[in-house]
Amino acid sequence: MGRGGGLWRAAGWGAAFAVLLAGVGLAAVLVLDIPATGRDTLPATVVLAVACPGEDGTVETPVVAAVDTASGELTVYDPMTELTIPGTTYDRLRDAYPFGGGAAVAAAVARLEGGPAPGYVVFERDAWVAAVDAAGGLALDSPRPVDVFTGERLFSFPRGEQVLSGAETCEYLKGAAYLTDTERERIAVQFAEALVAVMADVGPDTSGIATDLSDQALVALQGRF
Repeated sequence: MGRGGGLWRAAGWGAAFAVLLAGVGLAAVLVLDIPATGRDTLPATVVLAVACPGEDGTVETPVVAAVDTASGELTVYDPMTELTIPGTTYDRLRDAYPFGGGAAVAAAVARLEGGPAPGYVVFERDAWVAAVDAAGGLALDSPRPVDVFTGERLFSFPRGEQVLSGAETCEYLKGAAYLTDTERERIAVQFAEALVAVMADVGPDTSGIATDLSDQALVALQGRF
């Protein structure tokens, strides 16, 4: 893994960051992949997330943030936030995705914030990996070494600055779950900044993006960054 280059901390879009640790709920709703019709009006809040397979192969969202579409302020959530998922034994924010996709994650954030249901844009694994690779990788400052064994391969990420490929980001996020709360918050912010950066290249023809926004609303969202 090289150093330098890649998706560095966001510059020029002026978002403020806050990591919130609280319990959340969910509502299971069908996820549509870039729908022909959707929310034509940009909602007050849009949840942004990355969906990657976890350690057991279940797809989860190790990156979750919400953007205030009026101010551009970004709130970054700890994916390990405890919550209750009715009818299951899963109890973390990252685990809501399999039980309703992006809509379930958005509903969880709505429960936390006490407002109307946000819109959502979720990068599925292949779309995220392609976006990161197209940007030259994701520049990360890891607070400590992180080792992840997939059963076939050992990924060893050193402490400090490095550039991860798209595939490596998903592996790193598996290990990030075992960092301390403070360390995990630092990682969450760095990944959320990278997610905002790759949002600029999302279009109606982009495959692997799950959203409830119309094409027009998606373009309007991009204009907020």
